[in-house]
Amino acid sequence: MSLRRSWRIALTVGVAVVVITSGTLLAAGKSAAGKRAGAIQQEYEAGCCGFAVEVDGRVITPPDRSAKSAFFTDRIGSGEEIRHRWNEGVEIERWIRLYCDRYAILIGAQIRNKTSKNVTLGTVKMLSAPKKGVLSLGDLTHVPAAVSYPGPAPLIRPAPQKEMPKGSVQRYSSNGVLALRDAGSGRAMIVGLLSAAVGNPSIHTAFQVDKGVTELTIASNLGGRILRPGQTIVLDPAWISCEDNAFQALEHYGDAVAAIAPKPVRTGANALWCSWYPLRMTISESNVLEHAEIVAKYFKPLGLDLLQLDHGWQRGDICGDWFPNERFPHGLKWLAKQLRSRYGLKLGLWIAPSQVAHTSQLFRQHPDWMRCDAQGKPIAEGRWYWKPNPEMSQLDASKPAAEKWIADTFVRLTAEGACYYKIDFIAGAPSLRKAMAAIRRGAGPNAWIRYCQTPPLLSVHLANSSYIGADTGDAGLPNWIDLIRENVPGLAASYWINDRLYHREVCDMGVGPKASVEEARLRLSLMTLSGCSISFSDDFRTLDLPRIRMMQQCLPAGNPMARPLDLFARQLPSLWHMHCQNAAGQWDVVGLFNFENQPKERTVQLASVGIAVNEPVVAFEFWEERMLGAHRGQITLKLAPHTARVLIIHRLPTHPEVVATNMHLLGGYHEIRREVWDEVQMRLSGQYCRAAGMEGKAFLYVPDGYRLLPGSALTKGSVRLAEADKNLWVQDIRFDKPHVDWRVGFIHTTAAQSKQ
Repeated sequence: MSLRRSWRIALTVGVAVVVITSGTLLAAGKSAAGKRAGAIQQEYEAGCCGFAVEVDGRVITPPDRSAKSAFFTDRIGSGEEIRHRWNEGVEIERWIRLYCDRYAILIGAQIRNKTSKNVTLGTVKMLSAPKKGVLSLGDLTHVPAAVSYPGPAPLIRPAPQKEMPKGSVQRYSSNGVLALRDAGSGRAMIVGLLSAAVGNPSIHTAFQVDKGVTELTIASNLGGRILRPGQTIVLDPAWISCEDNAFQALEHYGDAVAAIAPKPVRTGANALWCSWYPLRMTISESNVLEHAEIVAKYFKPLGLDLLQLDHGWQRGDICGDWFPNERFPHGLKWLAKQLRSRYGLKLGLWIAPSQVAHTSQLFRQHPDWMRCDAQGKPIAEGRWYWKPNPEMSQLDASKPAAEKWIADTFVRLTAEGACYYKIDFIAGAPSLRKAMAAIRRGAGPNAWIRYCQTPPLLSVHLANSSYIGADTGDAGLPNWIDLIRENVPGLAASYWINDRLYHREVCDMGVGPKASVEEARLRLSLMTLSGCSISFSDDFRTLDLPRIRMMQQCLPAGNPMARPLDLFARQLPSLWHMHCQNAAGQWDVVGLFNFENQPKERTVQLASVGIAVNEPVVAFEFWEERMLGAHRGQITLKLAPHTARVLIIHRLPTHPEVVATNMHLLGGYHEIRREVWDEVQMRLSGQYCRAAGMEGKAFLYVPDGYRLLPGSALTKGSVRLAEADKNLWVQDIRFDKPHVDWRVGFIHTTAAQSKQ
């Protein structure tokens, strides 16, 4: 490592090097990023790592002076760091870290008030690049694809199909993270903040054809935060990285967010019934118990163990007084006990703790707890959406009494038996951080807290799950596909969050008999293959057995990581991939979606799921239970409008092998507990696991050169084997008990012929 008049940090991606230069040079020395030879360098101009702090309305920037450098280790990794400290009434210290084992830079800072008076902090620009040639990921003549989350629509901006004129400028922004991907090389640049503990993130960048990225600002708005004398504030760190693989770059960003987040980071899926779409304001104690009986019979054995009461359970059908209304005469504690003792189920509640109706007791007694105007009067936020449509205000958690009320409310509800909370209409609440912390403090560490539309960086460690998206609507609505289309970009753009920051969700899904079979297939496939928890919202009393069977095919919840393969290529990503691996082996599952109003072809490039172009595979379509035969390179299906199909893809088996089941969309991930091929005995054996009383099918691929040993096709216990097609046999399985063991004998065709 060496110090000079200016510093530079290199990020190497293949043959490209990104170099940031400014007042003092930190040579990369022995770091991995500094040792690449023969690289093409794209450089930031001097001062591009511009840093500025707004203090009492005055913008303070670093002076041009020397800095200290040292080796560092943090929660993310280790490498070389440069630190720069200056004092202009307040002391500001900035550090820039270059990681040895990744192509990433972290920019951090802290502000210490060494004056004798309060100071007010505004916007902090962690990184600000000039309007000159800044960064090239590849071909300067092509505008990159972009993904931002969260941010203004569109969240996904594919690269333009046509070449843009020289000098054309495309601008991008985000409130969390922004990914730019070069269409030619596939390289990606990720910029964002790693937390939102003290400020609101803001990212802006611009790409100019023939120059590259010409503007880049990563900022944090502290919103007038007061820093008292002697107080120090550590700012939310900024992140910039470049990698050859855009998916890995986003996922590594998510790993970095999780690494520095307060612990614990809560992950994992769940499964539940939500009352909203089927019952709305008619929800009552009696119809909840009716649903509990059905859940216990058909869904609890597969892991759905929670009933969540949505809007309408609370006093007056309004927000503010969170006590059960007259439709719950025995109270929540009694209901929770009945669910637990009679059915083995848990109680969940919808609640909007920051929303307060002017007709509520809370508002009448404590109007001063609300967001108020300059005269101290509560600000009216408009009328509530549902009857009795009262005027509303918002609770302000910056007021200690209001913050305590939030925590106390959740202490009481948890004591009454609730263990799951769906928190709604809170994203725009004043002092959101304090409100969310109070909810977690009151609900307790073991409660499941699901937020609706809260900022992702703010939700880390406070939320078990969250989503940013529109309602999905009742099953069978005329415009249902429009609501699904609204959700798809957010699901795709946030895929990297799932089980890194928390469990990412889509709105509760109605899939009942009012929906066509194809609508139900699309909804169920999207919820499951995007990796969400399973949350049904239908009137279970009207379900027929075929629809129950479809819903069961999404359970249990908790699947491998999902990637939208066409994230950077389509505004509505339509190819969702999961790689499955268990004791039975490994395979790939790809959901193909058509959200359009006309038939569309969808093509899966096998290389995109890690399968070599020349490697043969066999594909099975789940919903139609149809073998699609052998393929190389790609698989193409033509889909009708508003439909989905699920491909289960195995490398072409060299011996008999189970290639799918019809019990779960992942074709065996949850239900195949063991599968063993004995080459000596020429025997395939295994074990399936499903709830007792259920039935299912497994599909065996038998390659040319093998045939079943005579007698193997006979019914044996709870497994019946029958030929379905060339190379395909079907096991019909009846689960008299949760585990079913089986085995099938084979002979080589040549050996059988010689005996004849």
